[in-house]
Amino acid sequence: MFWVIFGVILILIAVGLFITYPVQIAQNKRRTGECEAWVTELRTRRQRRGVTYFADLTYEVDGQTTQLKNVRCPILPKDNRCTVRFNPSKPKDAHVAEFRSDPKYILYAALICLGVGLVMLVGGSVSLK
Repeated sequence: MFWVIFGVILILIAVGLFITYPVQIAQNKRRTGECEAWVTELRTRRQRRGVTYFADLTYEVDGQTTQLKNVRCPILPKDNRCTVRFNPSKPKDAHVAEFRSDPKYILYAALICLGVGLVMLVGGSVSLK
């Protein structure tokens, strides 16, 4: 029974990742501008797995200053600067380039979760008979 439940959980995770993949692709297509941002405020939160940083970032697009607030940073930004990718028509629509992986890795993770989940589901249901 455990294998069936775990298989279903992995399949649900895969579905979530499959939903996330096209969203990431669309965001990357519209966020074509790139500039340097600087950290205006940095907060730390200690957790069991280590320290997580939360930063307020400021960057300038066409002479207009824009801010990203409360950005979760898995690593401390080097020299208090990082690269921001933004939508040229809406500069507030942005993400930090260093903290975002290539969307194809989301697709790979989804396929692995789906495959392992199906094997567990089928193998677990066969062993129940």
